Amino acid sequence: MVGVLSMPPGAVSFRAPRSPSTGPAARWYPMGDLGQVSDQQDKQKLPEDAALRAIVEGVESETGEQFFASLVQRLASALRAQYAFVSELSDDRQRFRTRALWGRGAFLPNIDVPLAGTPCEGVLHGQMSHFPERLQELFPADRALGDWGVHSYCGVPLVDPAGVVVGHLAICDDKPMWDGPRGLSIMRIFAARARAEISRLGAERALRDSEALYRDLYEHAPLAYFTFGSDGRLRRWNARGREMIGYTDEELRGMRTLDFHTDAPENREAFARLEREVFQEGRDLVAEVEARRKDGTLYWARVSLSPLRDEQGRITGARSIAEDVTELRQAQQAVRESEARLSAIIQFALDPIIVTDQEGRIVLINPAGERVFRCAAADVIGTPVTRFGTPAAARSLAQAMEDIRAGRKTFSFSEPGLKSRRLDGEEFEFEAALSCAQVGGRPLYTIYLRDLGERRRLESEQQRLQLQSAYLQEEIKAVHNFEE
Repeated sequence: MVGVLSMPPGAVSFRAPRSPSTGPAARWYPMGDLGQVSDQQDKQKLPEDAALRAIVEGVESETGEQFFASLVQRLASALRAQYAFVSELSDDRQRFRTRALWGRGAFLPNIDVPLAGTPCEGVLHGQMSHFPERLQELFPADRALGDWGVHSYCGVPLVDPAGVVVGHLAICDDKPMWDGPRGLSIMRIFAARARAEISRLGAERALRDSEALYRDLYEHAPLAYFTFGSDGRLRRWNARGREMIGYTDEELRGMRTLDFHTDAPENREAFARLEREVFQEGRDLVAEVEARRKDGTLYWARVSLSPLRDEQGRITGARSIAEDVTELRQAQQAVRESEARLSAIIQFALDPIIVTDQEGRIVLINPAGERVFRCAAADVIGTPVTRFGTPAAARSLAQAMEDIRAGRKTFSFSEPGLKSRRLDGEEFEFEAALSCAQVGGRPLYTIYLRDLGERRRLESEQQRLQLQSAYLQEEIKAVHNFEE
């Protein structure tokens, strides 16, 4: 079994990796129990400490990726090791990749290494470790150790402010490395600065990512965004804003809201009022205005304007969100016109039109229906339509509604002798057609009805008038011939 060499007082030993070798080979230390060397050792190393401080101060002046390169180079020099590297742990915590790698007097290409079976495994699980010799025997699966020709190792984890291991700092050498506590103490000095740099780079990366996300959302938003200065002139806009009004970036810079009004005096006044109320009175506004594009075409925009203020509450500009609602307004106008046409058809139709809900309650009856059924609309709205039918007619209507629900678009019924009933009880023969439409998410049934008795009366009256007309024509001819 691999044992633990003479641990410093108070140190805690950890289980060493499984290995076929025997005898003392490794030391494992908790994060806080290092540097417990004797006073005599401290005195002997005072000059070396001064040199290390100078090295640390040199590293302090570096930032970014250059910092890590300088770190491993100076660390290898300070500890007289052939190899030094700093790494970052993968998201799945199964691999690590070096951020900087120094070996045998030169920078080497960074490498990506599976964690299992390496001397770094314990370090990246939060332990500081020291393997003074026989490194290749302890970790035969790690081929890089043989390629590098190294036999000893020291490593310390890099921990973020949340206590999570994010990487490690390590040195390897081709000769035994007996002064483990001393090496680990020195490495902790470098690791502290590395942790700070990793945190700083992480914060910078998070800020860049956040800014990139904001720029992407701003630039590719489906709405137009505009920012104005205190003088009311444009300072910033997104792609949708540029597309909506048709000007180039160079043309937009410095333009004002008044530059987009139409020729109508009331439109110009509306734009002037928007500027005045936002930039002078500091009001938040939402309005729909008609505006002009660069090519002269007109469009409607729903505009939200809000003032921007500094810490003292002074207005420093305004931001605007605009949406082209031209098509929406056109669609709304088309709906209004369609509703007006439908209303005219219903109101002036010569035959009754009755609309019911799914339960057969009347929701609309036109004037012809009021006349035929001798009722007022206000008296029958909300009542069952079956009040206008005989039992046979009610059954026919119920069957028609079932057929409509089963998939038929329309249903016509004109059975001989089928009768409806006026509100005063008088019955009359009729024919009808039934259709269904979804309105507001609910089915509405429309009944188109014709009074056959009235139809026959009109046909009879038409025949009478035709006969009377023929008789009068004959009389006129007779009188004319007599006078001749």
